[in-house]
Amino acid sequence: MLLLTLLSTASLAAPIEAWDRTDFPDGVVAGSDGWTNGYPGDGWWGQQGTLFSSTDDNDNANSYGGGRARDNWLVRGQDIGDVQVKVRMRNEDDDAIGVVLNLSSATSWYLVGHSYDSWPEGDFNGTGTWFVVRIEGGQGTVLATGPGEIDGQVHELIVSQNQGDIRLLWDGTEILSATDPNPLPKGQVGVYAYDAGYDGNQNNNSNVEFRQVTAYWLDNDDDFAPNDTDNCVNTPNTDQKDSDSNGTGDVCEGDPPDTDPPD
Repeated sequence: MLLLTLLSTASLAAPIEAWDRTDFPDGVVAGSDGWTNGYPGDGWWGQQGTLFSSTDDNDNANSYGGGRARDNWLVRGQDIGDVQVKVRMRNEDDDAIGVVLNLSSATSWYLVGHSYDSWPEGDFNGTGTWFVVRIEGGQGTVLATGPGEIDGQVHELIVSQNQGDIRLLWDGTEILSATDPNPLPKGQVGVYAYDAGYDGNQNNNSNVEFRQVTAYWLDNDDDFAPNDTDNCVNTPNTDQKDSDSNGTGDVCEGDPPDTDPPD
């Protein structure tokens, strides 16, 4: 069931930084520093601290996970469930650019991004559009789309996935949300490009650039315990006390039982 909401302000769970990359080394990035790519045709390229997609490929496939152009992601880091990713990015092309969340395998991940024309699920025919796609078993389900214009300048995109609540912020303004009633499991996060990137001709202005990629664990109750490991997700309990060792913190169960013998 699709839920689409366009809002003007953001309300996101507090994040705890997992990792941050702002200075990409020169040369092929996939295979270094924990980065893994999904499409063998694009190893992604670092130059002067910036990350570039190094292909402008597309495909006519009807599924994900086969190592084709629609699998052109680059991910790294720990598996995170309730997650936020922040990127500073620029798209000179008019096709798809975005981020990947909860990638637990090549056939299970969220794709969140923007395109004017080509994207893995079709073509927007020149209309600037944001999208959220859930990929499971190699099949994509569009959870939400919404209008949006972007230019060829560097902007900040923040995407969060919090217990199935997916939200997008563009330069600090919430622009799109979607709900997944069956959230995907923990996975890696990273960046994405499809039919967008360097095509071998320096005069075509088709570059896709990422200047920063930062991943966070979400912490709904600000108690410094990430949702993924917090034994009482929405009530602060920094000590994570669990007197009966049942996996639920004492503050979510009321007072622990009295174990003292009667008088």
